[in-house]
Amino acid sequence: MTNTIISMASNLGLDTVAEGVETIVQASFLKENNCVIIQGCFYSTPRSSSLIRSLFLNHSIPYAHTSFLIN
Repeated sequence: MTNTIISMASNLGLDTVAEGVETIVQASFLKENNCVIIQGCFYSTPRSSSLIRSLFLNHSIPYAHTSFLIN
C-alpha cells in the first residue's frame, strides 16, 4: 500500500513525506521506493524549539543516524 501511494504521488509530480519512521527497515523501504522526505525518531528524537533554533543558527544539526541520510 505504501509503495502504491508513493508511486501515485510520483506519477502526479508530487513529493511524498513519510512521518514516524522509527527503524532502518522502514527508512530503507521508503528510500528504495523513492520517498523524497522522511522524518521520525530513526533520524532524530523530538527536540525543544530553543535547541532547534540554536542548531540552525550554528549550522550544526545532528542526526541520530548520519550514515543513512537521504540525499
